[in-house]
Amino acid sequence: MSLFDHTEGDNVHGDKVIGDKVMGDKKTYVLNHVDLDIGILKDILENNPLVIKASLTKLHTIPSQFAPDERTIPISDKNLQNGLEEFYENFIKRIEQKLLALDKFFQENDYVDDIESAADSIKMFIFTYANRNSMKLEPMIFNAIIQEHTKPISGGQEKGIMKLIIYYLYRYCYIGLKDA
Repeated sequence: MSLFDHTEGDNVHGDKVIGDKVMGDKKTYVLNHVDLDIGILKDILENNPLVIKASLTKLHTIPSQFAPDERTIPISDKNLQNGLEEFYENFIKRIEQKLLALDKFFQENDYVDDIESAADSIKMFIFTYANRNSMKLEPMIFNAIIQEHTKPISGGQEKGIMKLIIYYLYRYCYIGLKDA
């Protein structure tokens, strides 16, 4: 089983995932079926959307003054190992202060075990996705995880929060390669 059923070309670098298809210059790839348990994170979001939104709206930290912790590895090293340097710079770095608010929310509301269980499910998916046998979280896999977690959510703000939760799992070293 491969990551893609290719309809044209072999190079997927720079292409964009839309639903179950990856669209790129003159190429379309169909993602193989994704078997990923999204229930835990979806339950956290459905049970607490107003509380999470409220904690995020209280942020007054200036991003340039924000220095997140380095739980197990410097983030620059982790990004290099996972091939996520550009992904991190373009999508995660600018919202790191929100990730800190999520971390505080998860700890204060005793969600650490749930977050770890959800991360285990995602790690299993990453490890077995297309017989990769690796924990490397490349942009295509990261995007597939986000797509699967946000697909059943109807509200735009809730989809945004779910993306933040997935970014949080990466930034706080629950998922992705992280050997120092």
